[in-house]
Amino acid sequence: MSDKITNRLCFLGEEKEIKEILEFIKNDEIGVGSIDFNKIISMPSWIYKGSLSKNECKKHRDENCWLEWCMKNWGTKWNAIGGIDKRSTDDTIYFFTAWSNVTQIIIKLSLIFPTVEIEYSYCNEEFGTGVGMIKFRNTRIIEEYIPNDYSKEAYEGSLEIEKSKPEDYNIIFDEN
Repeated sequence: MSDKITNRLCFLGEEKEIKEILEFIKNDEIGVGSIDFNKIISMPSWIYKGSLSKNECKKHRDENCWLEWCMKNWGTKWNAIGGIDKRSTDDTIYFFTAWSNVTQIIIKLSLIFPTVEIEYSYCNEEFGTGVGMIKFRNTRIIEEYIPNDYSKEAYEGSLEIEKSKPEDYNIIFDEN
């Protein structure tokens, strides 16, 4: 299984609301254009954040250890990875996650900002796999597209999310 997922969030709404969202979700150490999952679904202070040896997890119970909590509440093992991506704009941010997309965090974000349409796209580093696009408004899915892995649509989705061209990956699409 690939480890790195590229995520893209596009916000559609009033400029003031978009600025408010970007300010709300930013990682305070990085700034606007970043995302901190704790701003959306905060990890409780009592969660054990140390080594995940068998003894420690047994002592604290798995659900009280950071890895189990992150997977259950965020859908990924860590907070967003990386700083501000050069592809980010005034209404779009890019970030990376480990193992999987973070749809449940984006659903919660759409609850916090119900009047803004949020388009969430993601793709796996294994090109043409784990590709999807979901549009939310007020926690409701208003559009969803998840192509089959390794399909032409999945490759096209990966290229679009990554802002790449087929030749960047030596991809040649069959015209038939």
